[in-house]
Amino acid sequence: MKISTTIKPLGIKAKRLFTELAKARNWTLHPNGYSGRGRYASKTADHAGTLALTLEELGLVKGRHFTTGNDAPRGGWSGEFVTLLPAGRRLKVITDLRHTSVVVIALPPSLALLTSSERKELDAWYISGESHPCPEEVLDAKQKSLLSWQQITHALAL
Repeated sequence: MKISTTIKPLGIKAKRLFTELAKARNWTLHPNGYSGRGRYASKTADHAGTLALTLEELGLVKGRHFTTGNDAPRGGWSGEFVTLLPAGRRLKVITDLRHTSVVVIALPPSLALLTSSERKELDAWYISGESHPCPEEVLDAKQKSLLSWQQITHALAL
């Protein structure tokens, strides 16, 4: 589904945040957080502000369709949230996203990109036990699959 506004198309981050909010279980999203550990911890970008601006660009009104706030006990960065109100939940943009399903197929990352002949060459190379140097055809198939040697040997061992 393509999300666009009259002002400009939404960016990748805005689309991701908007989709996460539309599919959230309790219609609330806490997009801010920290990265790192200990003294090296730092705040992430202000994704709550980005999400609020995105919703306003889509025509939702703050206070009527969505609210923002902070539910952390001492007002911490990760407590910032955006919640869709019932009036915002009924909008067509939200209901369309809410009812789309995502199908996940559990395949090894990129072995599906290989043709049957390339897969046979990889299998024959793996069964032969040779490691170095590999034939040019095997190297081409490996680069086409975008997998590491360890991932290929693990996938072929299954």
